[in-house]
Amino acid sequence: MTEAETAGHRPALTPEARRRGLEAAMAARTHAARVRESIRVGSVTLAEALADEANRSMRVGRMLRAVPGIGRAKSTAILEAAGVDESRRVRGLGPRQRETILKHVGGR
Repeated sequence: MTEAETAGHRPALTPEARRRGLEAAMAARTHAARVRESIRVGSVTLAEALADEANRSMRVGRMLRAVPGIGRAKSTAILEAAGVDESRRVRGLGPRQRETILKHVGGR
């Protein structure tokens, strides 16, 4: 194959590397689900979840929708007010964006 034919293709993974990758992805999804549930039941506030380094790879929109009383429409409005894209991850939030989101959410 030429370089042009292989451009964009990922290298073949060994079965062990594939298994490790799948396990890491499952662990990340499980962690995110636990964080969202903690926000939903009120054992963790959104401010605490945004400040936790372990949550840096979570999407802000999904985390915001875990707050009771905030659905897709409100989360979209809050994110637009903060100038944040729906798919932005926590690690990509600036201090002003974080402050704006938390101001709209209040103490929830």
